[in-house]
Amino acid sequence: MESIFVHTEPRKLLQVGLLCLGLLLMPGVGTQAVRAQPAAQPTEAEIEAARALFAEGLALSDASEWEAAAAIFHEVLAVVSSPPVLFNLAHALVELNQFDEADELIERLMEDSETARDLRTRSTALRTRMDRNGGRLTLQPVGLPEGAVVLLDGRPLASARLGQSLRVSQGTHRVTATDTAGGQEIASIEVYVARRARLPTEVTPDQA
Repeated sequence: MESIFVHTEPRKLLQVGLLCLGLLLMPGVGTQAVRAQPAAQPTEAEIEAARALFAEGLALSDASEWEAAAAIFHEVLAVVSSPPVLFNLAHALVELNQFDEADELIERLMEDSETARDLRTRSTALRTRMDRNGGRLTLQPVGLPEGAVVLLDGRPLASARLGQSLRVSQGTHRVTATDTAGGQEIASIEVYVARRARLPTEVTPDQA
């Protein structure tokens, strides 16, 4: 089964990814190199299950079953946040035109000192692909109550990402805001982002 992630060495990324997860199972090897750990350290059984899921996710990617692959990699990420997991999930999300989340994962990957040069190169190529096929959207909250949550296509954005230039796919995106008290929607707009466009957008309560 040939992996679509590698042009000249079809099994390389699969081997690297499984090795990365397999190292976590070795006695005496901790998870210090794994970024963004869950609150509780995963058990060996949980890591072994994640390792099996990772292989399943790669097989789904090879078959271009991107939605199913992304769901699997999300499960793996909840246990092990290693560079190969981040990359493969980001790749699946790019195929699904979910550029913002993919870019956020790539940022985490790039910040990880354990990320291999090969994955950095492939991640840069993914970003180039997003820039070629999508645009940028900058969301600026104006007049929203303190603690309001801004969502892009239903996905909550961290406050640090507001005001930043976010990579998004070409097309129409729904931006909403909810209050923290009851989750009531207080703003909702649809924004069309053209290919390679850079679009600043204010999110205000009167847009509900």
